[in-house]
Amino acid sequence: MRAALGGIAILVGVVVAACSSVDTSTPVPDDGEPLFGGRSVAEYYGSNCSSCHGGERGGGIGPALRPDDLGEDDAFYFEVIAQGRGGTSMPAWRRAGLNDREITALVDFLRTEP
Repeated sequence: MRAALGGIAILVGVVVAACSSVDTSTPVPDDGEPLFGGRSVAEYYGSNCSSCHGGERGGGIGPALRPDDLGEDDAFYFEVIAQGRGGTSMPAWRRAGLNDREITALVDFLRTEP
């Protein structure tokens, strides 16, 4: 019994040590695939959103997307990113290949200061 408990303790120690060295700078969904093809949310925003919403999210063709500018709840912004906005140049990013985890990561990113 003591040998089994000692083995479990060693296993737990190895798992904790391995987890503490994991790079969390790029979010990873449950399936193990990195979000945005391995790019950070900020890199994805810079490549795909900043041309309309501004590099510092101050707006341009599209509205400003800084925390103080966001007057709706997260579900609203999730749907706008996923489905786009009819009558505007905002595309449906779900059709462009983003999954729910990536869209959620973008919404979370918008809630942070630039």
